[in-house]
Amino acid sequence: MAARLVTPGLTRVILKSPPDLGFYPRYVATYNEMFLARPQMQGEASIESEEAPTKSHTERLLYGIAVDRRLGGDRGGTSQRHRRPKRNSYDRDPS
Repeated sequence: MAARLVTPGLTRVILKSPPDLGFYPRYVATYNEMFLARPQMQGEASIESEEAPTKSHTERLLYGIAVDRRLGGDRGGTSQRHRRPKRNSYDRDPS
């Protein structure tokens, strides 16, 4: 991976950890505006509860994404230690 080529335009992207969850009301408002403009998106997309970004922020896995110094969105994750293992068809009890 150290020899991986630099992607053109990558220098235009900045990831920055937000100081708090001040973006959350804007996030909810943006989705609500989308649902008003595109009612067919309800059921296809959903608004995360504040719990998910709070957990990401606590684990320092929440980032604001800026391209050309303009905020493009927020992205968060959670560590593997908090995830339940996914069940696959081969996990089923054969009985």
